[in-house]
Amino acid sequence: MDESTMNHAAPSQKKAFGHILGQQYTVFDGLAGMYVEAIYQDRHGLLWIGTTDGGISRFDGAHFDTFGLSDGLPHLSITAIEEDADGRLLFGTFGGGIAAYDGRGFQVYTTEHGLPSNDIFGLQPQADGSVRVLTSAGVGRFVEGRCVECMTELAGKPLGLVYDMATDSAGTTWLATQRRGVLSMDGQRMNTDSGDGPDATQLQWPWNFAQDTAGNLWIGFRYVGTEVVVGRYEPASQHFETIRADEEVEGAEVGTRHVRVDDCDRIWLSRRGVVVYDGEKWHPFSAGLPDVQFSDTRLTYEDSEGNIWVGLWGGGLIFCDPISIQLYDKKDGLPDNEVRRLREDQEGRIWIGTTGGLACLEDHRIHPVEVGYTVLSMVVDRQGQVWSVGPEGQVFKSVGRETQAIAVIAGGVEIKMLFQGREGHLLACTSEWQLGRIEANRFIAIEDLPPQGYRAVLQDREGSFWLGLYGIRPALYNYKDGHLRACDMAGIEAVGYVNALCEYQDAIWMGTAHGLFAVDYQSKEVRQFTVDQGDLSANGILALVADPQQECLWIGTCGGGVLKYDGRTFQSIRLGKSALENIVDAILRDSQGQLWFGTRAGLIAYQPGETPPRIRIRQVVAGRTFGEPQSVSCPDSTPEIQFHFQGISFRSGAEQMRYSHRLVGYGPAEEWSAFAPANRVTYQDVPAGLFHFEVRTMDRDGLMSDVARLEM
Repeated sequence: MDESTMNHAAPSQKKAFGHILGQQYTVFDGLAGMYVEAIYQDRHGLLWIGTTDGGISRFDGAHFDTFGLSDGLPHLSITAIEEDADGRLLFGTFGGGIAAYDGRGFQVYTTEHGLPSNDIFGLQPQADGSVRVLTSAGVGRFVEGRCVECMTELAGKPLGLVYDMATDSAGTTWLATQRRGVLSMDGQRMNTDSGDGPDATQLQWPWNFAQDTAGNLWIGFRYVGTEVVVGRYEPASQHFETIRADEEVEGAEVGTRHVRVDDCDRIWLSRRGVVVYDGEKWHPFSAGLPDVQFSDTRLTYEDSEGNIWVGLWGGGLIFCDPISIQLYDKKDGLPDNEVRRLREDQEGRIWIGTTGGLACLEDHRIHPVEVGYTVLSMVVDRQGQVWSVGPEGQVFKSVGRETQAIAVIAGGVEIKMLFQGREGHLLACTSEWQLGRIEANRFIAIEDLPPQGYRAVLQDREGSFWLGLYGIRPALYNYKDGHLRACDMAGIEAVGYVNALCEYQDAIWMGTAHGLFAVDYQSKEVRQFTVDQGDLSANGILALVADPQQECLWIGTCGGGVLKYDGRTFQSIRLGKSALENIVDAILRDSQGQLWFGTRAGLIAYQPGETPPRIRIRQVVAGRTFGEPQSVSCPDSTPEIQFHFQGISFRSGAEQMRYSHRLVGYGPAEEWSAFAPANRVTYQDVPAGLFHFEVRTMDRDGLMSDVARLEM
């Protein structure tokens, strides 16, 4: 039976990094080049990737669009990307100056427009709308298409190549230079010889700066030693020190190419892999992606959803979702990785029934309770006691973490299944096909049942019992007023192999091996949902849970991950790359709002997204193709008009987005369509007139985008 449960709850807190979902993109996926030097997400949610061997790529989660020399780019080596106050994308190139893209084409700015050099190493938009330009010959201030100020010397000496500039918490502006180290604007060089670490000859030129909330300035250096080293400067005391990350991180490799501080004040270092400092210790972030060869890591970048993008020098682009999934398995103390049952007790402990025994999660740590058997069933009673069924029908009662075997029935009869009644009673089915309740540690029979293979039992809001059978037809029985009847409504003959039962939206829902079924209370109409109908990710349904907080139904599948159904739309959530991670036997929302999924690969804590997706209209085909149009005009005789659109949520992925659309002004299509996976729609024989096409998208967590509109 389905032992999943759902509680009313408050929103959960963000978790630390856990199980990393990742994907690598290369030129075979459409990426412009393999040497990634710059990453930027624009105000529309699109990701721009600058490479040094192939120009620019724009990514919406499904398609890479490439921009090169034939598109007006002056050079294929891209070193920096930013967005100016007018919304133009600015691309710094190595040898071609600045290329500004307005959505239609590129405008190029070079030394002829006042730049100190055409070799650009950094672009920094300023509050006054100007852009600070870092070049191989100094720094310029770029305003309205011209460089109005240049600084090519400092303290009477050539400034040379400037990698980065930053103003610290004391108001001092520092420059990271190739030849002169870390310089202040008055020409004073920062003393980077800390005394107890690498000396200044080993810390060669500084790459970049990052500033934490305490005001410390972190400095990434080109380092020729054998350690993972980063510099930290405290402006108040003017103290510089070097910090080694490799002493705490096993397998960390030499050097630091790039340092970044995120919104949570974590320190990210990259060179040959990625390590992260969380305020207490360093963590080998890239070790969570063992299939990726981090030969040379150029930079890390965090997008608006909290995803991490890693640019590799020769390895392309890596997408990382370190937030959505936290996986607990045998390494963390689970008796076995196959999690079949989940419950929460009154003190907030999560009880985990596995094929290797019983465990509980408390204070983020897993404690084995009873091991060596498969937990077949589990319930928390009204007193907060945890009841579970083990081998040979044994019943265990746990209070706190203390567990004892309870003989609730005699005569060799075994308890096969436990479940919670409508009034909170602890109910059970026995090996002698009896339905009863457990009171004062004793089993009290209520009704004799037909000798069948029961897998799921539910007591509905009217007090009736529904019993789901496995491998036998009829597969659904109803017990009411002392009578047990096989359900015989039209369509019920298709129901077989019932794994789970749930009450949701005035219907009894059945999870079966052949799809999802719903029996309406009033009409007795039977509805079926399958993969073939485009509703489900897998036909094998293992767990069903009604969520009163989100007013939805959570569905655990055999191989298709988790589905969320709000009464109109099925949203699919993939929990990992492996099949075992996507076999979901149990679902729980705890009293803190955290979602838990019991899978064959372990226990998963799932963090839904908080950032709504974006939507873009990619193109319109109406006699000819209009790419990213603002409006479309076509002849009256155009027989067919096709709209292509794409939802943008890198965390959800393109295959998990759903779309709804309408054509305002055209009667047959003026109402919003139901959300569906198709990212294009075709209208035929549209009459002459003025119309507005509108489309919106929904991500895997049910978050909806704004509406994209196009006049036609």
